[in-house]
Amino acid sequence: MKISSLASSPTQARQTKHQFARSEDYLSYELGKAVQELPPLYTRLLSGSISLLVFGAITWASLSKIDEVAVAPGDLIASTQVRPVRSLGEGTVTDIKIKEGDRVKKGDVLIERNSDLPQAEVDRLARSARLIREDLSRLESERSGSGTGGTTLQSQLLTSRLKDFESRKAAAVAEANSKLSAMNEAKVRISRLQENLINSRTSLVNARTNLVNAQSIVDKAKGLLANAEKREQGLRSLIADGAVPRLDYIEAQNGVIQAQAGVTTAEDSITNGQNKITEAQDRVTSIEKEIAAQAKQLPVLALNTPTEVTRQVARGGLESLTPKQRKFIPPFSEIRTDNDQYRQMMLNFFQRHQHGDHGSSKSFNKFFLAQVLWDETMAEKITQFLQANPDYQVVVLVGQGHIVYGHGIPSRVSRRMRDKNLVQRSVLLSPSSDDLANNNQPIADLVWE
Repeated sequence: MKISSLASSPTQARQTKHQFARSEDYLSYELGKAVQELPPLYTRLLSGSISLLVFGAITWASLSKIDEVAVAPGDLIASTQVRPVRSLGEGTVTDIKIKEGDRVKKGDVLIERNSDLPQAEVDRLARSARLIREDLSRLESERSGSGTGGTTLQSQLLTSRLKDFESRKAAAVAEANSKLSAMNEAKVRISRLQENLINSRTSLVNARTNLVNAQSIVDKAKGLLANAEKREQGLRSLIADGAVPRLDYIEAQNGVIQAQAGVTTAEDSITNGQNKITEAQDRVTSIEKEIAAQAKQLPVLALNTPTEVTRQVARGGLESLTPKQRKFIPPFSEIRTDNDQYRQMMLNFFQRHQHGDHGSSKSFNKFFLAQVLWDETMAEKITQFLQANPDYQVVVLVGQGHIVYGHGIPSRVSRRMRDKNLVQRSVLLSPSSDDLANNNQPIADLVWE
């Protein structure tokens, strides 16, 4: 039987291809055409051989063993979520606990390694880890305020440090309270100084008023003295002629004497008033300086001898002082009155302020002793401060009688210090012309006119 060709010519083949709308239909047509042209037995044998070959290859691949393995270094690169795995030390890997595709979590053992570290090093690291844990426990105890640490030694150390902290805290609190107390005392002192300044200014005003009154009393006393002298002169000429009784003349003489005493008393009142004005001015200046020093936090020393002690010495001498009063002055052996030039200078000052027969050698000696006591007490306090504070400079504000010619305080400080490096400078403010002309010796190191 002869099978006719489905397309005997290329032209016919092209015409046949154009008859199909899809290429898939055309391929099916060509395949069917090829199958129809092959003998049926050959076709079956070809398809069976191909199938047997494919299945044999698959079976061999799955059951056969690889005799040779190629080993080469390389890097394993993950496409996502890279987690590097590193060893903390050297050693040999003895076992791998995971395989490709396994999921692991924190704490899983991945690889077992035989460490090459000696046991001594392992023990040292273990001790270090234990000490670190103890330190962490101690620090946590310190942070939380607990009194115990990780071990007995740590607890003792923590307790010691807590005690040290508490002692330092107590010392800091005590120092803060001390400074606060000092600040409160300074405020009270300044307040008291301000009150004293007001009182001193009031006393200065009163002293000036009393001086004016004393001057008016002097004028009246002089007027009374002039009248008494005129009456006495008149009676003197009359008594020579026997015109008046002698008794009237004697009474006139007594009137003159009383008027002279009144003038002297009034002049003494003026002198006392002037002295009180000077004292009041000095006190006002001293208080103002002390307030300024307190404001600048400068230490201020009270140098003066207590007034009641000085007055007691002027009345009854050193032997009249009570044991309580002697605590405010230097030892009797340090109170020296052997400076003849100083004694003569104070005697001249004493006589200028005494009139008639009111002064005496005995009263001057007590006056001079009181003055020397004043100098010695101030020199003693200055010396004590300088010896305790050698880096300080001391500025002393006193009346000129305590520093002129170096007789008062300066010579007595030098006697106590016995220091060749001690430097003293006296500054005299607004001296009178008489003071500058009385002696060829310099009255002070510096004079402010």
